[in-house]
Amino acid sequence: MRRTRQSNLDRRPSASGCRRRPPARRLVGMTRLDLLNSGADAKRTAMLLRDARAVLRRLDILASAAIAADDPAILLIAEARETVERLVTQLGRRGQMQQRRAREAVRRFRTPRRPIGGRAEY
Repeated sequence: MRRTRQSNLDRRPSASGCRRRPPARRLVGMTRLDLLNSGADAKRTAMLLRDARAVLRRLDILASAAIAADDPAILLIAEARETVERLVTQLGRRGQMQQRRAREAVRRFRTPRRPIGGRAEY
């Protein structure tokens, strides 16, 4: 006779008299808190990006003043400007990624979840 596999609930009780529970399933999807956090992260990144662009504009003004005065600090200003440009690029990419995640989170949260069997129970 061939033995079939028994589920954890069908097994005999253990020595303590309790039946073992099946392992808990992980929740799929995002909670409201995750949804709010993703939006807040996108807003913080947008704020950092605005500030970095403002620093870049200030460095441009400083560079034009240094060029007009023939100041040797122009090399340091150019190096700082390149670094801030890299920061603006990185923050722009991060902002796009976070906005995409926030949109996906909203979309996942708004779409109704279908039961596993595929039919909705009313």
